[in-house]
Amino acid sequence: MTSTPQKKSVCEQAAEAWGIDLFLLETSFNRTPVGGYAAVMHGSPTVTSDLDVCFHFHPENIRKLFKALEGVNPCMRAGSGMISLFEYKAERLAQLNNLYMKTDLGQLDLLGSLAGIGSYDEVKKHFIEVTIFGLPCPVLDIDSLIKTKKEVGRPKDLQVVLELEVIREKITSGSTSS
Repeated sequence: MTSTPQKKSVCEQAAEAWGIDLFLLETSFNRTPVGGYAAVMHGSPTVTSDLDVCFHFHPENIRKLFKALEGVNPCMRAGSGMISLFEYKAERLAQLNNLYMKTDLGQLDLLGSLAGIGSYDEVKKHFIEVTIFGLPCPVLDIDSLIKTKKEVGRPKDLQVVLELEVIREKITSGSTSS
């Protein structure tokens, strides 16, 4: 008897494509997807090459980040070169507002604040929880994602805003058809 594979949610398809499900789901540090990946989690067809995460820059949270990134070779972009994240102490990194890294899983950008919303403490008030592979994952709500993308104002962000506004309208009106 052949079993029919269960249909994966948009969030699960995105996580699987990125290979980051363990990073997002099985880590205990304070973070949430906020960029293109968050847009995909809301149903946008956006293609993105990095993972933008709103991150709480605190020494203890950074120590948890170190543990989560063991084995994926995180390197910080530094001028024209790359430096291993592990060469820095958590207290030093806690002074940053943003941290841009390359890992074996892809580009990871940690953002201490979001345009139009504020610091991590403000941003976390706009988290909603989605389920990926049966595990909870916080994500920026669609209204806040639209707000921050409008504030950033790059052409690619404004395109995503148009997509997210259509998705929000479908959700609001209860429409499920394309």
